[in-house]
Amino acid sequence: MGIHNGLDRLDLGRLVDKNQLSYDLFLAQSDEITLHRNEQFIWIESADNSPVFNGVLETNVELHNSSPAISQFFKKLASGKDHFCWKVWSSSSPNNIGDILESQGLTVGSVSPGMAIDLSSCTFSNPSVDKLLVKRVDSDERLE
Repeated sequence: MGIHNGLDRLDLGRLVDKNQLSYDLFLAQSDEITLHRNEQFIWIESADNSPVFNGVLETNVELHNSSPAISQFFKKLASGKDHFCWKVWSSSSPNNIGDILESQGLTVGSVSPGMAIDLSSCTFSNPSVDKLLVKRVDSDERLE
């Protein structure tokens, strides 16, 4: 399957990134999470110590000023939390932000691949499944 609707790979990557950011911003609507924005960063903070609810969601720093700005913001985050994450996307700016963060002592915690497809352009078949039995899980024993 190829790329459709005149989108090139760069545009498609940005769309996948924006989709994930939209999901993160949706989660940030919780009363337990505080969303912050400035020209360079979008980040969230919460009382919960989980990195999922504390960290940078998007970075957009000018290439000529990237290392000092990222280092300064990294210190701000690290001083307030024991655990936080810094999400790095294919559209993050600068494009070497992963290397800059690793030089600050961060490590890659996980990699989440993205996928984008126009589902309306796909044809799905309904495979037949013989001998399928669906039962409600209503006890610990059934869950096992």
